[in-house]
Formats: sequence, structure tokens, C-alpha cells
Amino acid sequence: MVKQLRSICALAVFLGLCVFPGVAAGKNGVKPSFSLVIRQGFGSIGVGDLNDALQMQAAYYQSLAASESTGGISGLDRAYSGAEAELRMSLGRLSLGLALTAPARMSGSSDATLSWTDTDGTTTMREIWSPEIRTDRPVQLTLYYSQPIISRIKAVASAGIGYYRAEMRLRQVWEYDYPSITDFGDYYFDVRGHGFGPHFGLGLECEIAKGVSLILEGQWRLAKIKTLTGTSTDTYAATSSRSYEGSLIYYYYAANEFGGEYDYQVLCLRPEYPDVVIGGRVSSPYKAGLDLSGFSFKVGIKINLF
Repeated sequence: MVKQLRSICALAVFLGLCVFPGVAAGKNGVKPSFSLVIRQGFGSIGVGDLNDALQMQAAYYQSLAASESTGGISGLDRAYSGAEAELRMSLGRLSLGLALTAPARMSGSSDATLSWTDTDGTTTMREIWSPEIRTDRPVQLTLYYSQPIISRIKAVASAGIGYYRAEMRLRQVWEYDYPSITDFGDYYFDVRGHGFGPHFGLGLECEIAKGVSLILEGQWRLAKIKTLTGTSTDTYAATSSRSYEGSLIYYYYAANEFGGEYDYQVLCLRPEYPDVVIGGRVSSPYKAGLDLSGFSFKVGIKINLF
């Protein structure tokens, strides 16, 4: 709560720095104008702990060279595409914009199958991992400064702050077919969080008709959601199911398997952290987050309203 209050205060200060100079400029004869900007483009996010866990799982499968394996676990694609609408108020070379971005969704599914034969028979292990991230209409407040460079073309620099909400899901389905028994089940969590983050941009504005301009903009974003909370469900052999509520954490688990020691990064809710460990070593729990930092490039149209 304290961090949220600090972010709100920073946003209020930012608004004050933008609005008060504008009011002063208006008193000196500069009248504000308003415009609508519609942009479409693509970008990428950092993802963070979710992809780290999936990459460690992929490395585990790859290290089992003695087993016959197919497929492989892969991280979530970091790329996305989306559109946004922005209302701008301009006072000379300075503009203040409030933008609402359409939700973005990144998802994927990958699986790996391992099999080996020993004196007891053939064992086959298969796991399917399905991660997903959704952003929920991020809001950005941005201050722009434009500088004419040639006729009808302006260079534009920008800086601001955004408010981000996102949801992260992960489902793991597994089936272990041993010579004498078959185990199967699935694990699923759904967590959400929110946070603030600054952004910076550079772009070009080219007037293509009276009151209409073409916008090209690259933007760098620094935004991390540090706390994710929600629910999880662990189902075993379709007969036993357990549900939990809490914050998402991760811990490292080292286990001796197949003649070697292998490390995993386990993502789960806080109540699921093992108090007693048999046959392995675990680290202390760490808070898991979602990294929305990244770069985006968008093309749009700016239409003067009044």
C-alpha cells in the first residue's frame, strides 16, 4: 500500500508539472488544442520468472542424454501486437496525452516425452506446459515535446508513466507410465497483479493533410509487477484435488535423478511451499513477479479535433 501511495503521489506531481505550465501558457495567449491519436504496432515484454522456470525445465530434459526424448519445453513468446487510442492536449511544442491500450495476450503450449528401458521394463514420462499472459488495458500518461526539422515533419520526444494490470496462468499436465503403474495429473494457477512504470519514446510526426498527421513512434517501457496473487488447483489421478489461495512464489529444487543432480525452478502459491523435503534440497521462497518492460514500435494517425 505504501508503494502504491508513493506511485500515486509521483503521478500527481507529474500532472502538476504538466498542467501548471499549460495554464500559465494559456494566460499568455497560447490556446490549447486537442487531437485524437490512434496507433497500431508490435512490441515485446521481459516476462521474467515464468520463462526462467520453463527454460530450466527445458534444460533438465536436454540434460537427460541417456533417455530417448521427443519434443521439448519452450518459454513463452515475448512478442505481442496491439492498438491504442490517445487524447492529447497541445500547448505550442508541449503536449499531454492520455492513452488507453487494448488488451494483449501471449500464450503457447509445449511438451516433452522421455522414455527408457531397464530390467523392469519401459518407462515413459510426458509433460505438457501451457503458459499464458494477458494485459488488461494499460493506461499511459505522456508528456511530448516536438521540434520541427523540415517542412511538415517534426521530431518528437516523450516521457511519462503508465499503470499496468496483468494476469498470468500456467497449466502443467503430466503422465508417468511405469512398467507396473501409471500416474497422471495436472497443476494450474491463475494469478493477477498491477503496478506503475515509466516510459520514454522518440518518434516522427509528418503532416499529410490539413489537421491530419502520420505518427511513427518507438517506446521503451520499464514496468514490473512485483506481487501476483490468485488461486491454484492440484489434481492427482483425477481422484484427489487440492486448491490454494495466496501470492505466487518460486524456489529452487535440487534432486538426484538418473545418476545426476538436477535443478528446477518451481512456481507455485505461497501455501504450497514444502515445509518438509524428502530426497532433495530446496532454497528459500522468493516472490515471483511479471516483467512487462520492453520496447514497442507503433504507427498511427493524429487527427486534430478543435
